[in-house]
Amino acid sequence: MTLLERSWYRNGWLTFFLKPLSFLFKKIAEKRRNDFLNNDRKSWDAPVPVIVVGNITVGGTGKTPLVKALITYLKAVGYKPGIISRGYGGKAPQYPIIVGESDGGSEDAGIVGDEPLLLFRECHCPVVVDPNRPNAAKHLLSSFDCDLIISDDGLQHYALARDLEIAVIDTARQFGNGLCLPAGPLREPIDRLMGVDIIIGNGSKGLDLPPQLVECLREKIFTLDLTATGFIKVGEFNSKDKKLEALKYFQGSEVVAVAGIGNPQRFFNTLKGLVEKLVSRSFTDHHQYKEQDLAFANKRPVIMTSKDAVKCSAFSKDTWWYLDVEFDLPHELKALLQDKLSLVKLSKKEQTYG
Repeated sequence: MTLLERSWYRNGWLTFFLKPLSFLFKKIAEKRRNDFLNNDRKSWDAPVPVIVVGNITVGGTGKTPLVKALITYLKAVGYKPGIISRGYGGKAPQYPIIVGESDGGSEDAGIVGDEPLLLFRECHCPVVVDPNRPNAAKHLLSSFDCDLIISDDGLQHYALARDLEIAVIDTARQFGNGLCLPAGPLREPIDRLMGVDIIIGNGSKGLDLPPQLVECLREKIFTLDLTATGFIKVGEFNSKDKKLEALKYFQGSEVVAVAGIGNPQRFFNTLKGLVEKLVSRSFTDHHQYKEQDLAFANKRPVIMTSKDAVKCSAFSKDTWWYLDVEFDLPHELKALLQDKLSLVKLSKKEQTYG
């Protein structure tokens, strides 16, 4: 964690000096959103329902596994979803780009980004990457038979109209010092959550939300725990039948844990409850791994996140594993999604034929 990031959660001297910039950032963020809400700037409205899964803080909160859980559920109830993403960390020669080897697409995380590649491999649905969200959505709909779009991140990308907003919050770190960038971790002020449809707290600690927010969204706040479902060898994505009892393999061995994600400590803490002897090393979020980055592990077993694993598949060793984690969506959340999507589909139909 950098000096700046530490100040977000400790309110040190750096916070004091950055507060004026934080105030300016907050005003700009509020004006930008209001411009779209007041139609001073136009948003593109897709002909199918659009769900945005995002957050108001910098850093990992659990958006990607939530998107994975939503896709699994929506496919099970008959939807044909597709995913759009900015593709952070990837550098494609041109956009939009389809994730996958067909249609001129790519399965190189350095091109499409690690999160879109992970979602493509685990969700078995179309994924299109473009920093311009409306362009990504248009390309998805013109290239694939999709009747629903999920935007992985993009809560602040108002050029794409959305029908449902789901905000994910890390219950361990919450909102830090409550300030906007750069003095704090917030992309938008906390009261932005008043406008979302569903709030997901990632972790059993519980959410510390303002009373007026709890009152407004009482039936729409859910606290979920990521469940570790097993270890899979790097390069063997979707091998659910290969989730062998890896804990037996790790017993008595010193295990190296690596993570290049927004909040690596959460991952390390999870592993401490599963593995006896653990040595951890963190990399920057979206780090593009090279084989020599993990040379320090020597012949020791390595455990990483699934997001790291998609970037290490090409040079993985037989002793490298990733921890598979999943959200189990509660019945109440599924019912709420169904109700909201039914209303959205009805509204879209009326716009088309009315």
